[in-house]
Amino acid sequence: MKKIISLVLVLVILVGTIPTFVSAASDSSDWWRQYKDKGGFGLFVRKNGDWDCLYSRSRDLTKLDTIVYSEPELLGVCGYSGKESDITIPTEINGTDVKKLFYFHMTDSVKTLRIPKEIKYISEFPDSDELWGGNIFGELSKSLEEIIVEDNHEYFTKDGVLYRRWSDSSIGLVRYPPAKKNKTFTVPSFVTYIASTFSKNLTTLTITENVRAISYSFPKSLKKLYFKNVKLTPNNLGRTTEHPEDIIYIKTYDATVYCIKDSALYKAYKSGKKISCKELKTLSKPKTQEKATIKSISFSKKKKAVKLTLKKQNCYGFKVYRYSSKTKTYKYIGYTHSSVYYDNTVKSGKTYRYKVRAYNKKNLIKKNGAYSKVSKLKVTFN
Repeated sequence: MKKIISLVLVLVILVGTIPTFVSAASDSSDWWRQYKDKGGFGLFVRKNGDWDCLYSRSRDLTKLDTIVYSEPELLGVCGYSGKESDITIPTEINGTDVKKLFYFHMTDSVKTLRIPKEIKYISEFPDSDELWGGNIFGELSKSLEEIIVEDNHEYFTKDGVLYRRWSDSSIGLVRYPPAKKNKTFTVPSFVTYIASTFSKNLTTLTITENVRAISYSFPKSLKKLYFKNVKLTPNNLGRTTEHPEDIIYIKTYDATVYCIKDSALYKAYKSGKKISCKELKTLSKPKTQEKATIKSISFSKKKKAVKLTLKKQNCYGFKVYRYSSKTKTYKYIGYTHSSVYYDNTVKSGKTYRYKVRAYNKKNLIKKNGAYSKVSKLKVTFN
């Protein structure tokens, strides 16, 4: 019983003395300065050249009559304090492999941040599975123009912008470099969440059709903000308790906001909700196309391809589908903006079946027409 009481007392004392990592970090973007090595235990930051590294050290609780600490364990890299403009996260510190990056901060000299393939884990805090991923950086360099990630299973970059793959197959825009020079940016169509602020250089921003939620406000530099999206609701625009329910919180007071007439944003606006922007304008949808027609089907010996000749329409293009005996369905194989399509993936001696449909595209929204009748051809190369 005495041993149990003694152990409880020790644990109470330890809880009172262990640094509260998450709360300290969330209260200040310079959390690493609060964790400099004081010779105790818990989490602490130690400098290795220009790099700030996060370590962990524990106390041996089996020896209550004396204070014994374990050797510091390197958890990962959490900052850069040098003057280089192009930096690469180190993969080794004092003989220990570096595989993790935590709440990374850097000086304003940095223009390019490179994350090598050896870095497998990027997170806000140790043991954190922070949902959005937007807080994996502390003080980001104000001069940062691009982020480059090499072969990471969870994070990747495109045109210098950092993205994250989640387990549910959705993809988030995690960090847009604050000094990226582009004046315009269109969120890639694969993005479902936006967990980043944008560069103050942006004047035109387009939110595409698959975005379901945005957790940060938009830069004041914007002059045009396009919501080419029909599902995004006012409640998924970074609302907090400070923003009343009757306001669509966009906070781009100098920008003109454009949205689809049938979108959730427009319907909310028409129902009486105010919108925090200079002006709201609507975007039209594309017209539905008429049923497509395959005028003729033949084999081009010169191209060694099946040639489909289509009836011309005033449309954006035609989508082509070919029957798959394996799946028993018609699978999309390509498109054409003209009235002719060549399929050069065919083999001699086989019969191929095709159908097509016209489609229109306007304001990033596609609208398909009806499928054509099926046309088939047996291919012979000789």
